[in-house]
Amino acid sequence: MKKTILVLTTVLMMAFAPVAHADVVFQENFDGKGPGFSNWTITDGGDTRDTWDEYHGGWNYSGGTGNCAAADAYLYYSEYNDKLSYTIDINGYTGLQMTLNVGYWEGDYGDSNAVGYILGYVDGAAVSTTIDFFSQDWPDGDSQPYDLSFADGASTLDLTFQFVSDYDGYFMVDDIEITGNPVPVPAAVWLLGSGLLGLVGLRKKQ
Repeated sequence: MKKTILVLTTVLMMAFAPVAHADVVFQENFDGKGPGFSNWTITDGGDTRDTWDEYHGGWNYSGGTGNCAAADAYLYYSEYNDKLSYTIDINGYTGLQMTLNVGYWEGDYGDSNAVGYILGYVDGAAVSTTIDFFSQDWPDGDSQPYDLSFADGASTLDLTFQFVSDYDGYFMVDDIEITGNPVPVPAAVWLLGSGLLGLVGLRKKQ
């Protein structure tokens, strides 16, 4: 009997123990891994000419691979204020972390007022959390980790990239990966525990 209780206690402790590894929750490399550029949502901020596009010329900067998503005001010296967004299902995950490759250039002229934003909207909220912003030249292809713990407990995260410029500069993103730790399911654990206790009671009767 004591041995059975010890086994039961060990099983329950293991069930409640934190998950040691993180799962890949979302990936996008604009080259076949992920939803693909056509499934992202572009929101026009009122400029009249260009918007986000899948850059087919290839990401030829250190750290990037193949195609990328690009907002390029330098191409036609055009005005920009557009967002590129995708809604990610994060239900059941916590401790979210994101890595990606970013290329930002403010342009040839310092008065272009170019700024690149990485934003997060939790559960469809109207107000975003600023994950990062770029107002000075950033090493193309630099990959860094971002803490997305502000989204813990949420069901969805709208990952958004916004580029604002009067007429110059560019903002490129590629190789996005978000990882998270699965949240334990207490109901399933207690169901397991109840079943084991039932087996103990049945064994005692016999």
